[in-house]
Amino acid sequence: MNQRMIQLIASQQECELLEDIKELKFGEIHNPRIENSQPQRKILVTQAEEQLIVALRKHTIGKITIHDSAPVGIEYPDKTRHGHACLKKIRFN
Repeated sequence: MNQRMIQLIASQQECELLEDIKELKFGEIHNPRIENSQPQRKILVTQAEEQLIVALRKHTIGKITIHDSAPVGIEYPDKTRHGHACLKKIRFN
């Protein structure tokens, strides 16, 4: 199945994380950190990889789930509308 590739400007740390995901193939990455790095490299990514990078820029991710060298979901701590602590889970298409 051919996936449409999306052009994205990514930081060195984001590129390294995507490389780690491809190398891991199946499993989880816990507490990934992208520390104030400036996006500067144009790369081609899948929709799931783009969704991951966007989420990493918005949230402190607790876990990335990887299947067949691709990110399939993330988990991160959050709060409900009424202030209760929760663990949000997002699955990528």
